[in-house]
Amino acid sequence: SVVAEAEHRLTVREAQEAFEKEYGAEAARLLTTAKKMDDPDRVAEVARRYPHTGAGAAALLWLAVIHQDRKLPGLAAGEFERALAWGAGEGLKPEELYRALLAFRQVGNETNAARMWKKLGEKAVKDELTVEGRKMSLKEWEAEAAKATSPAGSWSVYRGNAARNGQGAGDEPFLQRRWSLSLFRNTRQATVPTELITRARKKQEELDRPVLPSGFPVLVNNLLIYRGYWGIHAVNILSGKLWWESDSKFSLERGLSPKAGQKIKGLEQFQSWVEGVIANKRPDILTENSLTGTLSTDGELVYVVDDVAVSPFGLLGLGPDVLEIVGSNRLQAYEAKTGKLWWELGGPPRKDGKDLVNGTFFLGPPLPLGGALHVLNEKEGELRLLTLHPRSSEVLRTVKLAKVGKQLLDDPLRRIHAAPIASAAGVLVCPTDAGAVFGIDVLSGRILWAHVYRDSEPSVPEDQLPPPGWRFSAPAIVDGKVVVAPVDGDEMFCLDLRGGHRLWATARENGDLYFAGVVAGKALVVSKTAVRGYDLTTGKAAWQVKTGTPSGQGVAAGDVYYLALRAGIPSKEPEVCVIDAAKGEVRSRISAAKEGPPGNLLFHDKQLFSQTLTEVAGYPNRAALPGGKPEKE
Repeated sequence: SVVAEAEHRLTVREAQEAFEKEYGAEAARLLTTAKKMDDPDRVAEVARRYPHTGAGAAALLWLAVIHQDRKLPGLAAGEFERALAWGAGEGLKPEELYRALLAFRQVGNETNAARMWKKLGEKAVKDELTVEGRKMSLKEWEAEAAKATSPAGSWSVYRGNAARNGQGAGDEPFLQRRWSLSLFRNTRQATVPTELITRARKKQEELDRPVLPSGFPVLVNNLLIYRGYWGIHAVNILSGKLWWESDSKFSLERGLSPKAGQKIKGLEQFQSWVEGVIANKRPDILTENSLTGTLSTDGELVYVVDDVAVSPFGLLGLGPDVLEIVGSNRLQAYEAKTGKLWWELGGPPRKDGKDLVNGTFFLGPPLPLGGALHVLNEKEGELRLLTLHPRSSEVLRTVKLAKVGKQLLDDPLRRIHAAPIASAAGVLVCPTDAGAVFGIDVLSGRILWAHVYRDSEPSVPEDQLPPPGWRFSAPAIVDGKVVVAPVDGDEMFCLDLRGGHRLWATARENGDLYFAGVVAGKALVVSKTAVRGYDLTTGKAAWQVKTGTPSGQGVAAGDVYYLALRAGIPSKEPEVCVIDAAKGEVRSRISAAKEGPPGNLLFHDKQLFSQTLTEVAGYPNRAALPGGKPEKE
């Protein structure tokens, strides 16, 4: 009731006042000392130890400004959001409101951005506002804010931002590579890895399954950072030159290395495992491993999961050396500028029994948010949400979610699919690929809701895998709604972000491949030959356009979705299909016949980047060429 809500708010306010009275002075003293020392870690400690005090909120604001000056809008937005949740909104100065507005816009949090703009408007005098000594009209400040937040300075996670609804900054590309790099380290001769990838691709095509690459790069400070078949690599997008690379112990090329000194104990039969998935008509296990193919970054460190590229098809009779390798995986952090390994978590169980993360599985790279990392983890069949310190890897909080019916060690399909966490409005949306989605309060770790979308495991013989269903995607959060198409489900459904109740659902149709995100108020589904748009409010199909066979996952820019095709309709040639999601029509088709089909797409500063099954490449913007068009076409 209204009375109960008022009493609850009064109780919270009284508790905050009591906390301030008891600890406010000490928190203020420690904050003053930390700021004089210019020590972000000490400032963060004040925020952690003294929440809901004036000094605690001031600490968050100080950290937000530091992150923003370092061009880390995701971390800045997280700190601003926490400060607002602690009641700092009423006392924010115009400078802080404007900074918060920029941060929220850069990460796609339009709800909080609108709140900041409203508060800025309330502080205006005769439609003019003074920020950091500069006086302009609200209209001029709005124009400056729009300029400052476009294009975004980075693409930090799969699908761009924490809400997984990122927008690229670009338009029609010219599909002639400015540069390209092979995903194979050894390019001088045909090798076992290249031959196996070629066989897997051909097998998928024989089975009429479009080949969708599993590599999704991140971009920060003009470095495109991606997973290859040897390790993690960074390319300078301006020059196209390799910037750094770091090997992955259990990668495809390392596992198949002919050099005796590079052979890994326990991986002697690795090639037979790879041959097995191809022979068992599941080559997608080799080509679509999004667990290792997706990355995330907070601008300073890059986070990846290191796992064996292909695990055995069945675990009976495996020796202890093999089980030590396949019985867990590792979460790693690399310095974005240099590729230096910063820390590593996980691996085989420890002899001292301190196995909080050893002997466990990480379900994907973490989501950097609010100065912390949030990552899903499974230990002995128990799903957990871990919150980590980004620099030390210390586990700050563990939230137990559920027990799974089939452990990851026995589930080769769930093992290869990352489970990307999404976040907006203080809620972490945690997919599991095990029959349920959870909503978690980002500040307290409290489980807000759990949505179960299937009650039992698919009914298939133990020695077989279920038929391919939804391909890899992430929950997308838009306007207080969450759209999910889990790889272990047969529906795409929409949930209320705060309550978790189902708003609508639509069955996966035969030939549907993946949920492509929400663009122009439409939830997009890419199939083998078409793209459909579903109204975000009602779930009803609004339109369908014929496209062709996709060769990767596309990217949105404004109301337009760019999709790479292996064979367009009616050309039957490689191209990029440009779809107007607002109107439900194909705006244009850009031929890639000379260069071959692009793969997973990413826009940055009007340039297009692609990762296919065999390479990464950069393409120029058509309008940026002399005369607005290529010299030769």
